[in-house]
Amino acid sequence: MSIRSFTAFALALLFAASARADIQEFRLGFAAQNELIDKDPREHGLDISAELVFSSPDFLDFMARPHPYVMASWNTAGQTSWAGVGLVWKWEFADRFTLAPGVGYVLHNGVLKPEPPDAPTNTDRIWFGSTDLFRLTLSLDYRINDKLGVQVLYEHLSHGQILGNGTNQGLDNLALGVVWHFGDE
Repeated sequence: MSIRSFTAFALALLFAASARADIQEFRLGFAAQNELIDKDPREHGLDISAELVFSSPDFLDFMARPHPYVMASWNTAGQTSWAGVGLVWKWEFADRFTLAPGVGYVLHNGVLKPEPPDAPTNTDRIWFGSTDLFRLTLSLDYRINDKLGVQVLYEHLSHGQILGNGTNQGLDNLALGVVWHFGDE
């Protein structure tokens, strides 16, 4: 079984089980794509992302109760956009503050390799090397009240030489967002 087949099977099982779970949060975020961290002129424009976070299903108890999510990010400048699924862990460390690391799997519409293939440099777009990417996130959330919160989110997209090989320039974003809470943690 290939890594992609295994990933698709695992994700199908995860989300089939969590489909019965309640939606716990809706997150809406805004990021200046790849500009605040890398200050990379490639892949620019405003990203608008939306994410649904579900309650943690019982079968994930052994993993410290992560919350499944489904998300999409659209780049308003016509650069790379993506959509995916994953897991996020939430740890409240102070009154109203939560640290939330996450890991996910996304598919994107960006450039895979340079055109022409022997091009020495890329000044226009990031070369991802694979349509499949990992999404690693870390957010700091502040809960304003029972229903509303704000979030600062760092995300990194890359295939990590696991889902692809060769070119792997990756993407880093820093986003600000709003979180609507619908259920108990």
